[in-house]
Amino acid sequence: KGFGVGVDLGAKYKMHTMDNNVLEYLQPSFAFTWQDIGNTRFSNNVLGNQQSLSLGTSIHPSFGDWKSHFAFDLRQVNQKVDFTKKLYFGYEVVAPQFWGFFTPAVRIGANQLYIAAGATLDFKYVKLDFATYGEESGQVTRGKQLRHIAFNLIFGF
Repeated sequence: KGFGVGVDLGAKYKMHTMDNNVLEYLQPSFAFTWQDIGNTRFSNNVLGNQQSLSLGTSIHPSFGDWKSHFAFDLRQVNQKVDFTKKLYFGYEVVAPQFWGFFTPAVRIGANQLYIAAGATLDFKYVKLDFATYGEESGQVTRGKQLRHIAFNLIFGF
């Protein structure tokens, strides 16, 4: 019934540490995205995606050879959506390389305040990735969870 193209714009800023030991340890970063700029439709009788603004922040402390990432996002900031549907946060721990050939990682967090989790095994040429997360599919907050399960097998050189 119609044709459209979405245009997205984003920016990420890694904060300058200014020789501050705490900031050097945390390595904070900030991000902004503007998705579906204008409208994604080219005809008047077809509904397009609504423009969406998102804000995010993260820190990346390391514990010896172990790396970690904590991220917090507010999505659809400009839309009239219940606040809990805007919240996304998570924590990832990346272990050092084991036996010289693979690096494991585990993740835990929340997607719209529903539990999210995942794990990765990153080999030299193959990456195995598993994730599960819930999202709101009902009309009201915490009304009906839709659970997703994802598995990726990625090859690369």
